[in-house]
Amino acid sequence: MPLTVPAGSTVTAVIDGHSSTNGAPIPDSATVALTSSDPTIATVPASVAVPAGGSQELTVPVTLTGTAGSSAIAVVVTVGAQTFQASDDLTVTAVVAALDHVTLTLTQG
Repeated sequence: MPLTVPAGSTVTAVIDGHSSTNGAPIPDSATVALTSSDPTIATVPASVAVPAGGSQELTVPVTLTGTAGSSAIAVVVTVGAQTFQASDDLTVTAVVAALDHVTLTLTQG
């Protein structure tokens, strides 16, 4: 699902992988590679390790550079001779200086 966030936001990539047959997780022998189509917008670690025993979900930080624009974040999980791929689109919008709150104080007198 595409995500649009303002510059300065915190973004996390969640890699979900399991067997639809028996629920087996991403095995710890898998290699997990990540890429950003535009590293001037967002960067990701080149790879992530799968913990011992495997995992159905891996969480990876996405670092925003502060520049507005779009980037596709992609993952390739390789297990033996099988390769699984997924990607999602990220759009970062510029932060525009504007009014962001108002307060009211009542006083006697």
